[in-house]
Amino acid sequence: MRLLLVFDALIRERSVTAASQRLGLTQPATSNALNRLRHHLRDPLFLKTAQGMEPTPRAVALAGPVSHALRQLEVVLDPPVMPPGGNKWTFQMAVSDHVSIVVLPHLAERMEKLAPGLELRLKSKVLRTLPAMLDSGEVDLALGFNPNLPKRFKSKLLFEDRYVALMRSTHALARGRLTLPRFAAARHVLVRPSGEAGSLLDHMLERKRAKRHISMSVTQLISALFLVESSDLVTAAFRSTAEYCLARSGFDIIAHPLPLGPIPITMVWHAGTTDHPAHRWMREQIAMICRSLTRTILQDTGRHEAAFHK
Repeated sequence: MRLLLVFDALIRERSVTAASQRLGLTQPATSNALNRLRHHLRDPLFLKTAQGMEPTPRAVALAGPVSHALRQLEVVLDPPVMPPGGNKWTFQMAVSDHVSIVVLPHLAERMEKLAPGLELRLKSKVLRTLPAMLDSGEVDLALGFNPNLPKRFKSKLLFEDRYVALMRSTHALARGRLTLPRFAAARHVLVRPSGEAGSLLDHMLERKRAKRHISMSVTQLISALFLVESSDLVTAAFRSTAEYCLARSGFDIIAHPLPLGPIPITMVWHAGTTDHPAHRWMREQIAMICRSLTRTILQDTGRHEAAFHK
């Protein structure tokens, strides 16, 4: 059992020191356990690199089954009491930038009241690496647009979102009907988080035979908003994100809906954690928050869209 715990901690931390601290063991004890694992499995398992302890292909293959087995044993031997209250508990999530803006503030407020001992470890969600992160137990849950994932993962629809165009109130696009050709022909700020290879919006526009004129690229929406307010550049964002940001800022920017279909925003997890009480409790909290958001931000066109039509 201890050897599996050490293996799981090393997979998550990629450091003997950090794994020792996570488990409450001394570094020599952790190193000894790793050596025993290497002997039993006849594989080095972890190799020292400049970035830390990198798992070998054998370790990567074992990571998911070991993590899920330990979680099942945890439920049987020490079932968690939910809400966790003052108990120390760590939950790891991969979230898209837009979900981090709209959902996480409400989750933080809820955790402060219900689970002050909870530690959330958040990572940026990158689609190409997400299956491996879920398989290895590096993340417990992923929130955002999560298309075409293998069937070994479970998912729940949280809400549907849409894209809106963002521009300063004196922009030429603010007058007349905003068609996709007019929108695409404007000078754009592309918001593309670090690590993402492409833009969902641009893929959707390509299917409509439209292509944006990209003048600048940034990694955060807030940077794009400053650029848009001070120039004739335009950008686009999910409506929920735009409403949230504009309602809490002094930006002289309006939002106009784009004639594109809805985008499903989902919560994804590995099937092996479906019945884990702690995971189920967390999923319920997130679903409850998103139901509330759907009744407010996501169904309310908001003062910024309303102002456009006046």
